[in-house]
Amino acid sequence: MNSSDLSLFDAFPPVTDNIGFIQGDIDEIIDFCDDWLVPQRRKPAERFSSRIDDAIGRMFPTNLDRFLFVQCQSGWTAFFRDLPMTCDLKIGYITDKMKRRGILATYIEDTYNASTNTGRLGGVQLRVFEPYETFFQNYGRSISVINEGRRWRFDQGYEPLPFENLEAYQAKRIRDRFTPEMLIDYLRQLGIEAYSPQFYTDRCALYHPFVPE
Repeated sequence: MNSSDLSLFDAFPPVTDNIGFIQGDIDEIIDFCDDWLVPQRRKPAERFSSRIDDAIGRMFPTNLDRFLFVQCQSGWTAFFRDLPMTCDLKIGYITDKMKRRGILATYIEDTYNASTNTGRLGGVQLRVFEPYETFFQNYGRSISVINEGRRWRFDQGYEPLPFENLEAYQAKRIRDRFTPEMLIDYLRQLGIEAYSPQFYTDRCALYHPFVPE
């Protein structure tokens, strides 16, 4: 992995551990999300202009369950959440209801030390959400390599995408079967430069935490 690919995002865990992408303009997506989230005691999204690093910086301190949307190039809108968990359920719901394609990209650098039980368990994942019903809701292709602590685990599901390197999935070392470099290449094939700051525009929208009753 070229350090320049992730230099910005390395500074913002856990917000940038998982990045969602929804096909469509941010205004359309926020209009939908306002209709969905405001009845759940969310205020309408705060729309603002900002560089990507400053926008992500507004997600701290974390664990308050904020949602950040950022308009990207190539017709995609990015989704960030301030919780240390994947945002697949949110992306799945939005794309299912709006009939849009969605992507979830996960990259967590592995710093885990088994002897001291310190550091972070690493992982690389790509999940695709289709604009139509599949074997389960709108969940499409998924590929992941995850450190479970005692061992690495490789999983894949649904039909491969046309550009995938299928031979790599037979690598002897499990963590080599789906690498960060492969994730970046696959995203690029989908029109997404997820780890390039220049891919993100200054059009942003932020959902603040739930409003207490």
